[in-house]
Amino acid sequence: MHPTRRKLIWFVAAMVVVCGAIACVLVLRPDVTLSVISVQRGSDSPTARCEIRNRGSRPIELTIHSLGHTPFYSRLERRGMSWRPVVWDMECGIDAETKLLAPGQALPFTASIIDTSQPIRLVVSYRLDGTNILTASSETIVP
Repeated sequence: MHPTRRKLIWFVAAMVVVCGAIACVLVLRPDVTLSVISVQRGSDSPTARCEIRNRGSRPIELTIHSLGHTPFYSRLERRGMSWRPVVWDMECGIDAETKLLAPGQALPFTASIIDTSQPIRLVVSYRLDGTNILTASSETIVP
């Protein structure tokens, strides 16, 4: 086999792999992401600076607190091989209001971590098209 033909075969194979990887990233990319920007571990109640971002093509609907403009979030703790809601986690809806997050828009907020003895994740629920209730989960926050 000629060296030129061998190089062409390797080039085509490499391009197929790269294009396949790019396609997987684009297809598997979540429309709504919840990111932890930083964690402040000072005083009595550690906090996490977070951001929920709508990367999709349609607006999403969040339930937020009207006073702090913080979305309702839950905390998850690791139990066995899965993540479960913590028993002591409660959100009060007295000051609840709805906020639309347009495509490309982000909402930064601060979340209390409370229990720092074990790793946790934060979860925000949102509505898509007014009916589907979905969730966006953060990466693990390690104490």
